Amino acid sequence: MTTNLNAIPLGLYRMGRHLEDGHVFRIGHPLTQHILDDATNKNLPETEIAFDYSGHPLKISILEPFVGASGYLSLARLSVEPF
Repeated sequence: MTTNLNAIPLGLYRMGRHLEDGHVFRIGHPLTQHILDDATNKNLPETEIAFDYSGHPLKISILEPFVGASGYLSLARLSVEPF
């Protein structure tokens, strides 16, 4: 999907409801859709990531078997949702 950039109002954007001093930045807004479309279509290079479990104050049992392990992690699409 291609977003018509001329249809996106210029100005200040904020997240929240009932804002009087800017545009509401929400998932269905054309600006948000343009950002998501652009990010989805980017071809990113492979990179290295290191997880430092030793610096975490709590024990995370599900991760214990992986401490000291190495390998490959493939991420096709990341979705973040509030809880």
